[in-house]
Amino acid sequence: MKQFLKGFFVGIGFLLFFIFGLFVTKAFDIFVAQNKISITRDVEASEVISYDEFVSYPRFSASKFLSTNQDLSEEDRKNIENIFSSVLTEVKKSNICSGGSYSLEPNYAYRDGLAVPSGYRFNAGFDCRFKAAQSDEYKNLLSSLKEITKDDKYISLSIPSIRPVLSDDMLAKTQDKLYNKVLDNADKLSLEYSSKLSKDCKITNVLFDVNGYLNKAMYAETSYDMPIVKQKDHKLKANITFECK
Repeated sequence: MKQFLKGFFVGIGFLLFFIFGLFVTKAFDIFVAQNKISITRDVEASEVISYDEFVSYPRFSASKFLSTNQDLSEEDRKNIENIFSSVLTEVKKSNICSGGSYSLEPNYAYRDGLAVPSGYRFNAGFDCRFKAAQSDEYKNLLSSLKEITKDDKYISLSIPSIRPVLSDDMLAKTQDKLYNKVLDNADKLSLEYSSKLSKDCKITNVLFDVNGYLNKAMYAETSYDMPIVKQKDHKLKANITFECK
């Protein structure tokens, strides 16, 4: 009987100790939850943008003669093909432009409900991208294209503007720098909050402002000659949540 009672009370003791442990753990969790602080704020960083490439889009269109000539002979079409072939030859030499197809389509005017031929449309163009060190090469190409088309009665060259842009490599590097700067600033704030609140503060959520993402030609100024490239200061912002407990 004594052994039974002894075992019974020992079991009761362990049960009470277990229940007490659960109570203490729950009380501690409630205490921590009640003393946890959540802080949400915007964190910003900036980085100087260095445009390292230029883009330009030379375009060709119909001359006055071609746009008003209602009938084109086979000789006319062959002349157009030859002149544009000369253009292509010059462009291929440069290795800084891509593209090269053209379209030649009739224009129509409507008289008394009837479509009447009124001339031809000509469209062609190139996409050019080059470094600052290749600017003379681009200028020489443009001069050659002007020379080829200056006396041509079929097509004319439109003088294109030049725009500074970020190369893919520079774009990625600049964006990475901005990301890292934002996160570094957030880490500094985390330590600052930990010190001021006497708590352990950690970053629990980061939401970057998509409107602050860079694009290749952001804020770049255009020019009809080689533009003076001005460095730009770009900012990236993120909404950061800190949890301190």
